[in-house]
Amino acid sequence: MANTIDWGKATQNNTNGFGKYQNTIDAGSIYEDSYSGETVLIGTSAAFSYAKSSYHQDESDPTPTITGTTGGTFSATPSGLSINASTGTIDLSASTIQSYTITYTVSGVSANFSLGVTASPFVANTYSFNFDSASSQYIDTGFSLNNSYSALTLSGWVKYTTISDYTGTIFGQNVQNSTPNSTVIAYTVSNKIQVYYNDGGTIRGLTSTTTLSTGTWYNVILRFDGSTMKLYINGSEEASGSLSAINNSASNFILGAYSNSTQTGYQSFLNGKLDEVAVWNTALSSDAITEIYDATNNNTGKALDLSTDYNNYTSSSNLQYWNRLGD
Repeated sequence: MANTIDWGKATQNNTNGFGKYQNTIDAGSIYEDSYSGETVLIGTSAAFSYAKSSYHQDESDPTPTITGTTGGTFSATPSGLSINASTGTIDLSASTIQSYTITYTVSGVSANFSLGVTASPFVANTYSFNFDSASSQYIDTGFSLNNSYSALTLSGWVKYTTISDYTGTIFGQNVQNSTPNSTVIAYTVSNKIQVYYNDGGTIRGLTSTTTLSTGTWYNVILRFDGSTMKLYINGSEEASGSLSAINNSASNFILGAYSNSTQTGYQSFLNGKLDEVAVWNTALSSDAITEIYDATNNNTGKALDLSTDYNNYTSSSNLQYWNRLGD
């Protein structure tokens, strides 16, 4: 019995001479012998992917996963992407910020992947201010926390040279008197962060569970959501208390000290370093607070760029004050 063979087709004779077997072979394909002598089709694939479709310049350099045929080459358009032609590894810090089409080609077969390189969400964090308590040093921010803040978040990084009771103020306004025109202070008592704030004439306090050590950086955050004040150390909540409202204050927000009860001077000076102090007119989420801490904890010499949203931090538009303290 005769077989008709078209282009790209092959035949295989069986022992009966009847019902002969016919395979369709695509152009550019290769063959592999299977058991019993049949000829089967094996296709070349350029399938590959990266773990994400967007990377910022400070991330670890990504390498693609090739799920198709290995041994091909990588290229990218437009120009500006620093990519290893053999492995597909991208040098993010050396790449231009823009969107790219990455092409993997093997044995004449190609596949594409769209990938963007974005600006780093981190900023260099090289410097800080060193406060000397013996010299009564402080920074007057020039503005006051008041009842225009229906919600509030304060953040700062501190590293103590010495720790003693009722000193080491990170930031504060007058809170010592019992009148409701006072706001908040955060300083050290019994080697812990203590926070005092005025809740409509009642002085309330929060104490950290973390025991402080000299020579160690701590991220201290106070968060007021309209009914509760919470204290976070290094991204974790450590204390909370009720607060009905932020009250008016006649004194300015001070770094490294706080105004005394008569509002005629300053006291409880910090002996140590202070850095990256910020104020928002919103209650940051707990995930955003962790994001701020992790940005520095996981990236030596870096801090989160608070003027730009990133991942869980989405409150850049609420930023009221940001003192980088040397950077």
